[in-house]
Amino acid sequence: MASIQVQKATSSDNKEVKQPQNGAQVVVVNQTKSVMTLGRQINWSGTPAYPGYPDTIWPNQKVIFNHLADGDFGSTAAVIYNGTNLTGQPCAWVLAWDAPAESERKPNKVFVTCGSKSQIDNLENNEIRHFLSESSKHSFTFDPAAQVSAQAIINEKLPNKAYVGAGFGAGHDNKLL
Repeated sequence: MASIQVQKATSSDNKEVKQPQNGAQVVVVNQTKSVMTLGRQINWSGTPAYPGYPDTIWPNQKVIFNHLADGDFGSTAAVIYNGTNLTGQPCAWVLAWDAPAESERKPNKVFVTCGSKSQIDNLENNEIRHFLSESSKHSFTFDPAAQVSAQAIINEKLPNKAYVGAGFGAGHDNKLL
């Protein structure tokens, strides 16, 4: 059997060169007591890998999906899931991420927000993009009126891919991070 050797990319001064990110692996945990359904998806750069974003996330379910980078621009997208809080009020949760191809020059970022469904429905795509650009590698929010929460992190634990972990909660039950 032939042996295969893998050589790390190096620069001319023999330092290891980080390979561009080719997308993001996203994990979302529904920590509410309601079924969540995909309300909106925004793909600024890149596309969801087959079979796409999950249409439904059941209570206490963890879903995993991949978002493929778009060449030099990386993976920049957002998903909005609809559900209800503990009193049955319609609510929505937003998760947005930016995993640029060249993450050494431009850092990975993640942004979450949540609230009543009508409040989130009025949030424009460009507003979400702006909040994402102002965010960092960790984002947390709690909406006291709707009693819902969301948090997320983004890092580079996977080879050539950003890892996004997010939890959506109702009440104070969001214990993902």
